[in-house]
Amino acid sequence: MAEARLRLEPFNPVDTSYSWATYKIELTNSLLRDGVEDAAARKRALVEVLPLNLPEWLNDSFHPAQVTDAEVTFERIIAAFDDRFRPRESKRFAAVQFHNRGFRRGQEFVEWFQDLHRWAALCGFGTFGQRDH
Repeated sequence: MAEARLRLEPFNPVDTSYSWATYKIELTNSLLRDGVEDAAARKRALVEVLPLNLPEWLNDSFHPAQVTDAEVTFERIIAAFDDRFRPRESKRFAAVQFHNRGFRRGQEFVEWFQDLHRWAALCGFGTFGQRDH
């Protein structure tokens, strides 16, 4: 069987116009299109499109030099990237959502009240308008 080479540019974590989620979809589609099903072949194909200088944050999961080791699987590499690039909650965004949260036409009061409490908790507001910070 010929070695799998994906027709995919390496992932660039600095390029903010191209998210990890989008890249992961293209990677998955590329693996399916090219018929790469074997776990070892999928990992080899993934390693080819990883950034040349793997970032230090991968050290939380494995040392970048270990990426070719057998115990570092395709799934483990993907999980490390998923963890690093997952959306994070922002207190500032939550505060804006809290202050802009109006009552929508046709919305149940209970739903509005639950949303308001969720945004208040995310932005660190205490009870009766007190802030945690």
